[in-house]
Amino acid sequence: IAGKVEESRKSEPKILLVSQDNHYPKGFPIDEDEIYPEWAWEKATKKKGGQKALVVNGPLTGKIIFVSISDNYQSMQNDNETPEEEQQKKPSTLTERKERKNRQRQRHAITSLMEYIEAMEYEVPDRDTIFNLIACLGIDSIYRWASETHEGIAAYPTASGQDNLDTEVWKKLTDKIIYDLKQGQSGPIEARWIEAEIISLIIGFELQNAFKKAIEALPDPKAWKKLELQDQFLAESQKQAKSAA
Repeated sequence: IAGKVEESRKSEPKILLVSQDNHYPKGFPIDEDEIYPEWAWEKATKKKGGQKALVVNGPLTGKIIFVSISDNYQSMQNDNETPEEEQQKKPSTLTERKERKNRQRQRHAITSLMEYIEAMEYEVPDRDTIFNLIACLGIDSIYRWASETHEGIAAYPTASGQDNLDTEVWKKLTDKIIYDLKQGQSGPIEARWIEAEIISLIIGFELQNAFKKAIEALPDPKAWKKLELQDQFLAESQKQAKSAA
């Protein structure tokens, strides 16, 4: 598929990359940030303004199709605008800027959590916890990409005799956990902070410490102090005006 992407981009530099399945096999050769997830697009026709796209994961992998990108997904990308682009728009209030900064810090901390999850340098949760999370998220077969054994129900004898089954199931479950956390890592939507707190508690990750480090890495701009003083002055002036009235 990596070769197909390279070949397609030579003739169609602006071709989009789309996925029909956001659960990528280990070692997938394309950066997920380059791919439009399955919920961000739908099939369209060229006559109706559809853009040419290459499917890189899912049933139509390798096929060229035409798609339209949802307005919701496009609006989400505005959160990643450069300072120059932001300045051309209506100035944000200090409160709005603080909300965005908090969201950035939460995402920074959640990125650290996802790295911790993938590193597997912690005790695998007990079976009841794993079962409860599967009830919430579902899970793909751990034998889905395994060539050395049967798949589906035919893999039951292998599963029943596998000593490290809990670990292998947890590894597969972490794909779902990370996918869920990633849904809040871009755009104007809230970060998946509640979900991050739950998973951090389960695997012993210090999420609050990660957030403190995020504050250090993403400090408040110095200009905010001036804006805060201006807001205080304006609020006091309005208060005095009301009193006088």
